[in-house]
Amino acid sequence: MPSTWTSKAMWKAVIYVVILKAASDIAAHYLWDRAWYSNVPAELWMEPTEDETQSHNDFYFDKLPRDTIISFILTPLNYWFQCWLERVLPGRARIAPSANVSSEKPLIEKTVEGDEELEEEMMRRLLARGKVQRSTLSWVNTALKWLLINVVAMEVFGLCISAFRGIWRRNSARVIWWELKTVCTPLCLLRDPTEADPPLQSLWTTPLDHIFSLAPTTSLLSLIIIPVQHRLTFMAAAELTFNVFLGAFANVLIPWLMTKEWALDILRNASAASRSAALDSTHVTVTWLEPTDGVSVDL
Repeated sequence: MPSTWTSKAMWKAVIYVVILKAASDIAAHYLWDRAWYSNVPAELWMEPTEDETQSHNDFYFDKLPRDTIISFILTPLNYWFQCWLERVLPGRARIAPSANVSSEKPLIEKTVEGDEELEEEMMRRLLARGKVQRSTLSWVNTALKWLLINVVAMEVFGLCISAFRGIWRRNSARVIWWELKTVCTPLCLLRDPTEADPPLQSLWTTPLDHIFSLAPTTSLLSLIIIPVQHRLTFMAAAELTFNVFLGAFANVLIPWLMTKEWALDILRNASAASRSAALDSTHVTVTWLEPTDGVSVDL
């Protein structure tokens, strides 16, 4: 589908998705930080060095630009994948040129070249004039596309995101490869027997995060009711709406929880465990030897 890469529809979708995802991240960060730092006592924060200023700096000068660049790189690939799926597994039967629609022949010929906006315009014209009837939805093709998006594409794009984040942090190739195996279960089969295993819980983090996110639902809705060129924009807009709603809900829920002793007890225990683990991971054992031998540091 060569025209997909140069189509206005694709680059319009890329710009919209990048803007919506950045807005979604900013809204989620602002609302969650306000709910957490404004209502939870400092002694119950999860990390010893945690503070609101550091959180803002980490987000605006590291996470946000990193994720925006990743989104700009991967969205065209995702758009092409969505268009390819729609051509291989069409949700509705495509319209073939016929004598009944001869007046639309130039538009149909352009559509064959792969411009999704022209296809949508042609459908609107023909439906409005009563020359064609909208075909029924193919539930089999829709189910197959949904599985490919939420199983195969989820793993592939998850690997790409993990690799880009490792490169952003200037990690070595060995560290990046190990991190890839923590987000993709099949890659564990390729591990070196002498290498430390990725944590078992990490292997399921990406699939579980995806399953319990809004993505499976919005992807299914988009496959049923949204034209292919608008699907990524629809899903990004749904994510922004959901994050705003969830953040607003957290600003109501967390202050209420802070008035309940059982919630404070749970948070105290979680905070103590988190702080202990953080301190243990940075613990340094110093063994003093003879003055001429220097210092041996065991990290």
